[in-house]
Amino acid sequence: MRHLLLGLSILSGVVISTSPLAPRRAIGLFSVLTGLMGVYSVFFGAAEEQFGYCVVLAALISTPVAAVMLVAWRPRIRWAVAAAAAIMVLLSLALGIQARSLVDDGLVRARDWMIAELHASSKVGLTSVTGEFALLPHAGWEVLPSLLSLRDQDAQYVLTQGRQLSEGYGFSAPELLDWLQDNARPVFTFTGPTNGDTVVWQLDREKLDAAVNGGLTLPPVSGGYR
Repeated sequence: MRHLLLGLSILSGVVISTSPLAPRRAIGLFSVLTGLMGVYSVFFGAAEEQFGYCVVLAALISTPVAAVMLVAWRPRIRWAVAAAAAIMVLLSLALGIQARSLVDDGLVRARDWMIAELHASSKVGLTSVTGEFALLPHAGWEVLPSLLSLRDQDAQYVLTQGRQLSEGYGFSAPELLDWLQDNARPVFTFTGPTNGDTVVWQLDREKLDAAVNGGLTLPPVSGGYR
């Protein structure tokens, strides 16, 4: 839906920019500029939700204005415009219901499993922003997003969220997932619609030491950790 609104923001903005009315042209220019910023964030930056608010708001303002202008220019397309508006409303309603009804409580399940199954003194490394905010503070758990920090802090387990890390939104580099799949043992897994696979991995100390000693540290991509 956000990519649809991104496209509508640019197209509607171009249409409104041709209006003889200065206020409409201002709306059109703003819509085009925010749409282009959204395109840049998708292809060259980080398309995080906070950067999409201005694009969504611009599209919600400019699209109805553009629709009114199109109908004024070509009255015969008013039924097509009305049908498109109805489809957008129904699609938004369906997606909203889906978003509210789906449950992805992988972190909660992982936390409950670790509390129940791991020894109280177990050292667990966290690799994502959501993991940090959702699970800390907790004795023995801390953000350890690289092989070097996992080795230096004597971590026995590491918790990952597959979709976040693979798309570059966690602290750890996406390559950490590949290394864990080849060198660690998954002891808990939950698959959800938003975070993908939430996994607790049991680390093999010898393989971890060998990787770091061989120069493979997989430094984090964000967060100021090492």
